[in-house]
Amino acid sequence: MSDSDTLKENLDGFKKEYGVARTVVVADKGMNCSHNIDLLCSQGDGYVFSQVLKGTKGKRYQKELFDPEGWMQNKDGSYKWKLITEDYKGHDISFEIGENGERIETKKAVKRQRKILLYWSKADAEMAAKKREEKLRRAEKSTKNNAYGIPHGKDRYVKEETVMKETGEVLGKEQVAKATVVDKEKAEKDAKYDRYFAIITGLNPCKAFHLGQCKDFLICNCKTQVRFHFPLPFT
Repeated sequence: MSDSDTLKENLDGFKKEYGVARTVVVADKGMNCSHNIDLLCSQGDGYVFSQVLKGTKGKRYQKELFDPEGWMQNKDGSYKWKLITEDYKGHDISFEIGENGERIETKKAVKRQRKILLYWSKADAEMAAKKREEKLRRAEKSTKNNAYGIPHGKDRYVKEETVMKETGEVLGKEQVAKATVVDKEKAEKDAKYDRYFAIITGLNPCKAFHLGQCKDFLICNCKTQVRFHFPLPFT
């Protein structure tokens, strides 16, 4: 079972056992899916989820991520952040009991709003660059030794090309000779995201600030006076 599919059953059980009317779920990317967010919003719960920034799932935030406008930073530039608001299409989810006693889920399209915290840390960026360079060195070594059978972190930067064995010339797909090479283009794309993180929340934060050396982020909901305190960055 996928992580994202475990939320509703466990949340319902938690509420029933402890008599909790409203919860705020703080979780990593595994719980972050549109259906879970719709479920939480539909029953009046809140969420603070880590958000993917790469690939298709993170595409909607990449323009703001690489836009230099709107960022705030500390005095020495060791970290910076941007808080933005997003309007998005969601669903109100409700359940009805069918003729055979089964629960039937129904959806109604609605417009919602949420906050996105984009965050960058110099120390984490330097560490990510260091780890990637090590993976590239290992990838280079593995391609020379033809030792790429066992999965390792370096395999992220190893790709297969069709080449002429005698000269190393890259050939067309109809040829059968294969060779592994270091995928430097992929490494360059990954470097763009060193070391950005994102958190999305349906709450209405009135205070959002970084707590210095402890690298914690505080979101305060004025209406309920409930505070959520968790370490940054999310991974």
